[in-house]
Formats: sequence, structure tokens, C-alpha cells
Amino acid sequence: RWAWPPRDVADRAAGVAVLTAQDGALRPTRVEVRAVGPARSIPPARGTADLLARARPMAGGGALSPAGRATSAAPIAVERVVDGAGARRWVVVLPPTQTTAAPWDEATTNPADLGTDLRGVGELPTAMTRGAVEAMDRAGVAPDEPVLLVGYSQGGITAAQLAADPALRSRFAVDAVLTAGAPVAGLDVPPDVAVLSLEHEEDWIASLEGADAPATPSRTTVLRDLPDAATAPAPGEPADGTAGHDLGRYRETAALVDASDDPSLVAWRARVAPYLAGEGTTASARLFLAERRPPGTG
Repeated sequence: RWAWPPRDVADRAAGVAVLTAQDGALRPTRVEVRAVGPARSIPPARGTADLLARARPMAGGGALSPAGRATSAAPIAVERVVDGAGARRWVVVLPPTQTTAAPWDEATTNPADLGTDLRGVGELPTAMTRGAVEAMDRAGVAPDEPVLLVGYSQGGITAAQLAADPALRSRFAVDAVLTAGAPVAGLDVPPDVAVLSLEHEEDWIASLEGADAPATPSRTTVLRDLPDAATAPAPGEPADGTAGHDLGRYRETAALVDASDDPSLVAWRARVAPYLAGEGTTASARLFLAERRPPGTG
């Protein structure tokens, strides 16, 4: 996507990405995906808040802090959910921004970087969309097995991009998408995919695209106004401009979704119920790491 003159934030981001690609700054790079150990048994998720909590190990110490995050590779978790009748479904958890290093830094090999943020907001293919497809292939996701994509922040952008991609949907049965704190309003996800997007009024990152969130029978956006105490700095500390983007706050919002009797949220819970804990349901997860391989490397 690149329009001139640009009509919105996505057009501007796409334009910057295309122009900087001419000198290699944001040119797509090869992505290598490797598995980290075998699949391990895990408890199935019990609701929307539990699904979003799957992103917690990927999010490090804070909303944008690199503390605790991988520095060389981006994690992608692929969960296999098997119900009591033996039917298989999949939950794919995609990471938020892992490094705030510029993508033109040759030392940067983690694809969940600012380059992916810029290309993603510009609705262009990214290293993370390519990495996610390879991880799903390697995990053994079959074309007819339903998939739920989950992502916080950049992970939500990647999830919505995958769901909006006809080529991806021809390979995988994308059934539903859960995003939190992600600017995805402009991505054209087809109506047969259920989408729930969580946003906070105080989260400027979620509104970066500058588009109104669509409201359709299959697409719901929960916009929450956080209480002042949730975003107030600690005594003696400076104001934190990213407090509204905090994953912990989004998990609280997801818990409200789980308890709501709003018809659209009741419908969402019914749609994702087969991916959640139930009688005879088991789950296992595999972790994959995606890493950039610049041109000329092995």
C-alpha cells in the first residue's frame, strides 16, 4: 500500500517504508525460524484475559522497556488445542516490539523492531508476518484446522495483517483475532474472521493509525477509559506516557470482557470457546524464535 498524496497515517508510514527501502534501511530481510525444544503440555486458556496473558513472557518489564526481552530473536508461541473429540485448533501468540533499535542498525537481528512497526502500520508485509507463517508451518498447522491469532502491541498488528492477507488465509484457516494496544483499525480483515480489539483512551500507541475502529457483526472494539490512578506516576516519579499501553492494564480490560453481558462480547466468547479449557481438552505449546538474516549471510 502506498498512495500519493498520502490519505492517512498508514499511507504515510507505507511511504516512509518504501522510500527508506531504496537505500536498504527497511528492505525486507530473510528470516530464520528455529524451534526451542519440543512441545510441552500447558493448561488450556480459560478466557480472553488468559489468552492475552500468553503474551506476558514476551513483553519484558514494561510497555516499551526492552528489559527482559530477547535481544537477538523474536519469540512466537504456537499452541495446539485438542478437544475431547480429538479436533485440533491452534492459538498463535505474536510478540510486541522486542527492541527499539532502528532496523538499519546492522547489529539488529530481532525482527520485532521499529522497522516492523513502521511497515506494519503502513500495511506492508513484515519480517514478523513471514516468521509467523514459517512457525505455523513448522508446528504442523493443517490448512483445515482453525487458528486464533493473539497479539499485544506490535503482535496485534502482525495478527491483523495475517488475518487480512488472502494468501495466508488460503494456507491456514484463520478463525479469530485478539489484539490489545494495537493500531489495526485500517486493516481489512474479512467478515468471516471474528476480531476483538482492546484499546485504552490513554494509549496513544493504539491510535497511531488515525482511523476509526470498524464496528461490524464480526469485529468488536472495546475502548476503555482507565481510572486516573491506573496511569498516575508513583510519588516523586515523572509521568509515564506509555502507562495506558501497559499489558497488565490490558489484561484487566480483558477480564472485564470475560465478565461482560454485552451481546457482542458474549458472541466473542462463544466464538473462541473451542480454544479454551473444557471437558477433555488438552493443550501443548512450542516456542519458536525468529531472527533476521541480512543479505549475504548464511
